[in-house]
Amino acid sequence: MKFLKEGLGFVGGLLAAGVAGFALFDRATDTTVSTIDDLVASLDSIATSISDQGIAPQNDEQLEKAISALGGVSQALAESADNSGESGSYLRVFSGVFDLPPNSAVDLDAPDGDFASLGFHRFKSGSETWAGVYFNGEEHNLLPGELLRFPQETETCQVMYVGPTDAEATAARFRFRCRDS
Repeated sequence: MKFLKEGLGFVGGLLAAGVAGFALFDRATDTTVSTIDDLVASLDSIATSISDQGIAPQNDEQLEKAISALGGVSQALAESADNSGESGSYLRVFSGVFDLPPNSAVDLDAPDGDFASLGFHRFKSGSETWAGVYFNGEEHNLLPGELLRFPQETETCQVMYVGPTDAEATAARFRFRCRDS
């Protein structure tokens, strides 16, 4: 009898997880995204679903897949925005992974209201691929894994150059995060 109860509990858990997964999928796919407001509402809805239902990746591979998907959203926004720097239109990033094509820029927002500007201008290949970037107006050449930190006083935020997004080096991937000061 104990085995039957445990088995039923296990099956019930699987069904509940499946229902939660379908609810998240329905919420994420039920909205037609045709404006930035639609996109923000859809992403907010997904974030709420994740928080409310406690959906969490089971391993690092799942987490990387989810972060990569979010990076794809950042990439699409960066490519659709005028990021030449001439118009002052920049993508804003609060945390996570994002991709930048050459000659594009982002503003990196710290929780305390401070921000830094990161502009990716080009790749250069040699023994390792490095990225030429401008960080708050200063030029840097970064190898994969190298960090830039800000604000200058506390250095609570960091952006890391991960590497090219693909073999053709169509964009550079960065990871940005801030810790509590």
